[in-house]
Amino acid sequence: LRLSPLQSHSPLLTYLLTFSCYGLWLPGDARGSVERKRGTHRGGAIPPSIQLRDYAKSALHNPAKPLTPTEAAVVLNVLQEVCLHRAWRLRAAHIRTTHVHVVLDAPADPHKAIALFKAWVTRRLNENGGASIRWSRGGNAARLSTDAAIQKAIRYVSTAQGTPMAVYVAE
Repeated sequence: LRLSPLQSHSPLLTYLLTFSCYGLWLPGDARGSVERKRGTHRGGAIPPSIQLRDYAKSALHNPAKPLTPTEAAVVLNVLQEVCLHRAWRLRAAHIRTTHVHVVLDAPADPHKAIALFKAWVTRRLNENGGASIRWSRGGNAARLSTDAAIQKAIRYVSTAQGTPMAVYVAE
C-alpha cells in the first residue's frame, strides 16, 4: 500500500513529539504523569503514587512490552521513511525501550503525525515477523516556536536520554 504525499499548503511548524509503549509509563509513575482530561497546562499533573501505579498496572488488558534494540532501529528507519514520504523535516529522533522522542517540522496537526508514526511502525514490525508493539493512547506534542527552543529540544532528544539507543540528528 503506497500513500500519496501529504498535499498541504499549510506552513510547517516545529514540534517535540513524545509517545510511549503501552503499559510502560503508568499514572502514578515516579517519573510523573498527567491526567488526560486536564493536561499539564490546566493542572493535570499527577503526583507519584505507588498505589495508583499498581492499580493502573493491574488494569492493563495486554502485557507491557519494551522495544528491543533491533525494534528501535526499525522504528527509527520508519520515522525517516514517513518523513520523507510526507515531505516533513525530521530534525532529531531518539527511540528508547519505553518511548519515542521526535523533533519534527510538519503541518499543523502534530497528533496526526503521532498516529501515522505509530501505524507505520506497527505495520512494519508486523511485516518483519516481530512481536506486535502496542502503543499508549495519544502522545504529547509541544510546539517549538523559537530557534532556541528547537535547539534545546534537539539537544534534549539527542543527548539527554541516557545511553543512546537508536538516535538521529539532522545535519
